[in-house]
Amino acid sequence: MRNCCSGPSKLQKALEERPMKRAEYEERKKIYRFGIRKLSPEWCQVVFRNPYAFTVFIFLFAAVEGSLVSGLTSVSLSSIERRYRFTGVMAGLIASTFDITVLLSVLPMSYFGGRGHKPRWVGIGAIIHGIGALVFSLPQYVGGIYSPNIVEDGEGFCSVALRNVSSAALCDDTGGPSWVYLFFIIGNILMGLGAAPLFTIGTAFIDEIVWPKQSPIFLGVAYISTVVGPAIGFLMGGSLLTVYVDPSVSTTLTDGDPAFVGAWWIGFVIMGILSIIMSIPLLLFPRELPECELIREERMKDHAMEFTDFAEETGCLGDLKEAPKHAKQVLLNPTWLTASLSVGFQAVSLVGLVTFGPKYLETQFGVPASQGSLIAGAIGVVGSAAGIIIGAIIQFALKADGKTSALIAFVSSAFSTLLVLGLLFTCPNASVVGVPNDGAVGYLLESTANADIGATCSLHCGCTTTTYQPVCDPATGYTYFSPCHAGCENSSTTTNEYERCSCITSSNGNFTQALNGKCENNCNFLGPALLFLFLFILVTFIAQIPGLVLTLRTVADEQRYLALAAQSVLYRLLGTIPGPLIFGALFDSGCILWAYECGVRGNCWEYDNKTVNLRIFIVAFVTNVINTLLIMLAWLMFGRTWCCKTIDKGKSESDNDTSPTSDNSDLKQNGSPHNPPTSQHVIISDVTGSLDSQDTFH
Repeated sequence: MRNCCSGPSKLQKALEERPMKRAEYEERKKIYRFGIRKLSPEWCQVVFRNPYAFTVFIFLFAAVEGSLVSGLTSVSLSSIERRYRFTGVMAGLIASTFDITVLLSVLPMSYFGGRGHKPRWVGIGAIIHGIGALVFSLPQYVGGIYSPNIVEDGEGFCSVALRNVSSAALCDDTGGPSWVYLFFIIGNILMGLGAAPLFTIGTAFIDEIVWPKQSPIFLGVAYISTVVGPAIGFLMGGSLLTVYVDPSVSTTLTDGDPAFVGAWWIGFVIMGILSIIMSIPLLLFPRELPECELIREERMKDHAMEFTDFAEETGCLGDLKEAPKHAKQVLLNPTWLTASLSVGFQAVSLVGLVTFGPKYLETQFGVPASQGSLIAGAIGVVGSAAGIIIGAIIQFALKADGKTSALIAFVSSAFSTLLVLGLLFTCPNASVVGVPNDGAVGYLLESTANADIGATCSLHCGCTTTTYQPVCDPATGYTYFSPCHAGCENSSTTTNEYERCSCITSSNGNFTQALNGKCENNCNFLGPALLFLFLFILVTFIAQIPGLVLTLRTVADEQRYLALAAQSVLYRLLGTIPGPLIFGALFDSGCILWAYECGVRGNCWEYDNKTVNLRIFIVAFVTNVINTLLIMLAWLMFGRTWCCKTIDKGKSESDNDTSPTSDNSDLKQNGSPHNPPTSQHVIISDVTGSLDSQDTFH
């Protein structure tokens, strides 16, 4: 039975059309084998020496990588910050170290790895990535036992209110030794080095061993791992964070207590070991498949250009000599440049919204933090997976070449820009007593005893602002900073209420109860906002596979690895590194209630929703408009170059200097009129070369 991708029938057809290639193909089958020397049985060649197996291996490694970097790290970062008393900047640097490492290493690694044994480079990367994950977990073993300051029963109410607690006591350091921070940095550096070859060398190698028209399907399967991996990480991390960080230590803390820290480190140990295991089949894969030469001939028909005038010297010295010329031709390729810049600008809003999605839902619509993480994760996973699948199906159904891929990406980007309008949905702020609700920014609270936020009815309580624990007056809709600030003297043992609250009185003057949590604002915009956010992610990811095919088809075949690596640099330089920082700054710029702890400004507790919402919309809309314009330029300029001269691929260099009448004789020499040279192929030579033809753009 023919399989859905018709790989074998395609190979058989290619061999029938090229009888001279059959003997070469049979010889290559003997050379390129899965295994180690004599340890390469025939059943391994049948099972593993094919593009399906390699794509599965890449999928599994990428899923492990995604679960570590995008899932477990994101979920665990706040617990790590609380466990070791890191500042927000220190925690942010831990997250950014991965992207910075990839940024610095991906270009040289992809250039030399793309000219070497590609599967082996990816396999070695899997080992380094796994070691990095294990190093990341080491602070748990060398940082000592976690000893939080547990709040005693009765504290936090108006009756005691920590009257005798000094500021110095509130600032006691119960984290681990400061040098454990280095383990997190070194671990992320190693994970970045290990992941660098994955989506450059690994992706381009899939394109190298798969027939061109089937490439979108295989690449789509590989890129689905970017959704599956984070989903696994979020689920695993969320489950492990309900387990106490030191499983052998008994504690009265529950996972709902602010001082509770979950077992963040277990996931890194598990995934680190799996990453090392995944390196084994990748290291055993041959340098290339027997049919790669036939596939390359077929693939060249879809390329916009091919370069010549390269030195024939091989090895590291030859690679170094040719590197500047390759880099020049890639960077001065207008299609590649505009497509790569568009990817970077698109990532600003996409990565920013994904990173701060739970916080966005929590601040703008009052969704609890736990629910916000689940909702944001579900929207991100389902939306991106559906988008990648739809994009791959469209690409496959249209049998799209490079220029058609650019058109698909342009249409997708244009629609996603319109869907950014959904970010205008927002809800009004909660009215916190003593906090300005008129857009004023920067109200600071000193985290010491007797801190006042404007509620005169609780001045006698001497409340502290160490922990934000809002309570609601259901009668007025006002929110108080804590039970103490509402004047509450105790809590109910049977209901989620606080009793005898001096700031909350009934019509007859009696003290009444306060409800735990902020007052609801009865806003109905959450549903439409989630719908627009889901559609935005789905439509944005439809362009993922067409954009990847565009990048692979707009450069010379030998430059695909360099092109993907350089695009990865721009993606991180313009998108994944500044994106979260920009969105974090947008939230900070709209803060109306800051904590000021131990002489240092801490985290923000309340935001001005309209200010934050409007600024996020402006940034997202502007970056998506720029992305759409750039990808439109990539479509219009497909096949052009700013640095090189072009000639038809069907002609020799000498033919370019002859008169047009030589075309007929050239055709007779090269074959029948039914097989004319393909006009869309061009050979690019450096302007310093010997070609003297006019520039011809296709």
